[in-house]
Amino acid sequence: MNRSVLFSGVLVALLLILLSSCKSAQKAGAAAGPVTLTIEPAAGLFDKVILHEFHYNWFAAKTAVEYTDHNNDQTTFTVNLRAAKDSIIWLSVSPLLGIEAVRVLITRDSVYLLDRLHHVFITRDYRYLEDLLKTRVRFDMLQAILTGNYFSGIEGEKIISVYEESPYYILSTLPKLKELRVSEDKSPDHPRVQDFWVDTTYRIVKTRLEDDSLHRALSIEYTDFIPLGEKFFPKNILLKIEAAKPSRISIEYSKYSFDGPLNFPFSVPEKYSRE
Repeated sequence: MNRSVLFSGVLVALLLILLSSCKSAQKAGAAAGPVTLTIEPAAGLFDKVILHEFHYNWFAAKTAVEYTDHNNDQTTFTVNLRAAKDSIIWLSVSPLLGIEAVRVLITRDSVYLLDRLHHVFITRDYRYLEDLLKTRVRFDMLQAILTGNYFSGIEGEKIISVYEESPYYILSTLPKLKELRVSEDKSPDHPRVQDFWVDTTYRIVKTRLEDDSLHRALSIEYTDFIPLGEKFFPKNILLKIEAAKPSRISIEYSKYSFDGPLNFPFSVPEKYSRE
């Protein structure tokens, strides 16, 4: 596998590798027909979304990831992941042959990679991920995406509006002008907007971040959910990056567990060069 393709693909996928896909669950968005929504104040609806978030302390999973770059070239790899809430995300990435190619450790402020194929240890901060994803990235954001929870992708912006798009509500940082969320609502005064599509069980089924001033957008679609207790865990994710060089990532999990504690093995062999 080409090193630059693998390296970029893995780093871009970091934002979404922690999401899901299973076949035994309810389809979000597969409503039989139009749904009449009762629009309530944004603050009250937002509180219900937070109340229904999926919580965990430990998370381990195995997933297949397909990364498609701006030339429509595809790279497929297997990712084993482990996570500790508010602390660490650990990834082991392998091509189809099953030999580990990259090991990744994500902390609250840094990303560390062991390139097994080229014997290189790589250290990056979150600015590198932000350059790849064309949006602001933080550990809390990665952690929230792990289980389809709310995150704020625009610093200083809060949810202030709710729109109707049957069968969904749309929570937005955009000041409300109409009942329906349409592109005409945008204005030069609000070039950066974040929207959350929420179903009638208060699950987030889609997130979209737009920056019209930079002509770029990031969308995350959650299409399958599995009930775990009284909460729903998202299991099928599609990430789309709309920019000068668009790309997309699809993720499908085959195994997952929330048992712990977990360990996060990561040691750098002496023979590895450093970047």
